[in-house]
Amino acid sequence: MLHEIRTYTLIPGKVPEYLRLAEEVSLPIRRNDAGVLVGWFSSDIGILNQLVHIWEWKDLEERQRQRVVLRARPGWVDVYNPQVDRLVHRREVSILNPVLPVKPPASGGNLYELRRYRLLPGRLAEWLELFQGILPLREKYSKIVGLWQSEIGEQNEVTHLWAYPDLKVRAEARARALQDPEWRAFLAKASPLLFHMRSTILVPAKFSPLQ
Repeated sequence: MLHEIRTYTLIPGKVPEYLRLAEEVSLPIRRNDAGVLVGWFSSDIGILNQLVHIWEWKDLEERQRQRVVLRARPGWVDVYNPQVDRLVHRREVSILNPVLPVKPPASGGNLYELRRYRLLPGRLAEWLELFQGILPLREKYSKIVGLWQSEIGEQNEVTHLWAYPDLKVRAEARARALQDPEWRAFLAKASPLLFHMRSTILVPAKFSPLQ
């Protein structure tokens, strides 16, 4: 199994129109059998006017085969693509191997935080080992939804997704974690392995499976 994260940066003001087309045109054509939709979000804090959607595939061969099938479906190339292409400034696609299975939160109404960490060359496995070792402690404060390492796209990168009911809960959870001596010890070991970090707060679309 692998996951594909697609990040689209749109022309300012075009997010509502793109989301409408995704729900009313794209998803009926895809029927969730040209990749399984895991989550669809718009950015709220971070780089604005972005859409992030996550798809699940059995493997790269299935992805390639199903994308050929999708392009042949009526309405995809001639109806949907022309309407959305004019709304997009930039597309980024990452193929990721899941380190942990996706775990949806127990209840809906969440914000999501997508964190992407670039590791120094050759240090990704070391960081993941440290992180997985401390994760049970970190999840005392908030629950992880997904953890991946890069396969195609930015290399030496880990991606993790967290859910919070709101920003206040997020701030409180992170503050409590930073007070924990074991978490601080992890940060002291893991931070020197990092080259670059970025974080985006995402709001799920109404049709997103992750809510």
